[in-house]
Amino acid sequence: MKPLIIIVTLVLSSLMLAAYNSPSNRLSENIGPTRQDCQELAMGAGALLIEADKFWDELRSIPENSADTLEPAAKIKWLTDIAASYSVYYETFCK
Repeated sequence: MKPLIIIVTLVLSSLMLAAYNSPSNRLSENIGPTRQDCQELAMGAGALLIEADKFWDELRSIPENSADTLEPAAKIKWLTDIAASYSVYYETFCK
């Protein structure tokens, strides 16, 4: 049983190495996001900021020291953090 496990492990390892070194997995000059990917990324960041703006309106209607401000503030932070990450990716790979 032990030799069978060793043989199976070696065969699977060699198959993984062969797949890893195939020509289709090598880097090329055409790597990176397409123009459409970049447009969708920009639109996604904008949509996240529009959604965050809705929570800002909700937050403004709540009294300042109320415990109810925590949930909209957390949602605003989460949405703007994701939009910022999208913006960094856009600036890095799309400009």
